[in-house]
Amino acid sequence: MLDYAGIDENRAGPLACSGLTAFSALHKIPPAGAGDPLLIIGAGGVGLMAIQMAKALYPQAPLIVAEIDPVKAEAALAAGAAAVLDPREKESLTRLQREFGGVHAAFDFVGAESTLQLAVKALRRGGSAVVVGLFGGAFTLPIPMFPWNGIAVMGSYVGSLAELTQLLALVQSGKVAAIPVTLRPMAQASDALADLKAGKVVGRTVLTV
Repeated sequence: MLDYAGIDENRAGPLACSGLTAFSALHKIPPAGAGDPLLIIGAGGVGLMAIQMAKALYPQAPLIVAEIDPVKAEAALAAGAAAVLDPREKESLTRLQREFGGVHAAFDFVGAESTLQLAVKALRRGGSAVVVGLFGGAFTLPIPMFPWNGIAVMGSYVGSLAELTQLLALVQSGKVAAIPVTLRPMAQASDALADLKAGKVVGRTVLTV
């Protein structure tokens, strides 16, 4: 049993899964500073956690979020994103490059072909793309882009026990704000899953008994 003293149990539960997933992904990149923008693709429960954790781990790095749902986009801004882009807009990538000069790292919490394409195209030279989401599909990239741009593309899946221990300590320090959590009785589990599938959940849903 890990020590989660001081953390509400309804918040601690998601930290051990989606929280750890976001935390581990954020540790896959070189340190980011004031001139190193980070792109978070997808502002679902994991993405919102990533925003809060990135603010604690890389407090000087500008955070940009790509999200198509306006409600989740507002949640991303409320969580501290410097800017939110709708990747369906033709000028979104151009705007990102113009305003930020490309990103130090991109975290794809969707994992679709289109989102990974966005992640890679948004990188500046030497940048890193971390794939976390499992939506699926196929992805191709011209091989010369790797040596030309010096980019890295990697995956991240959940995390380690040591990382979870570090995450809990970080949350206990008060440096990571909570994301929205909706409590629902176990009897509504099917409805909760249906809402999740329909994209109606902002943050995380916790079933209570």
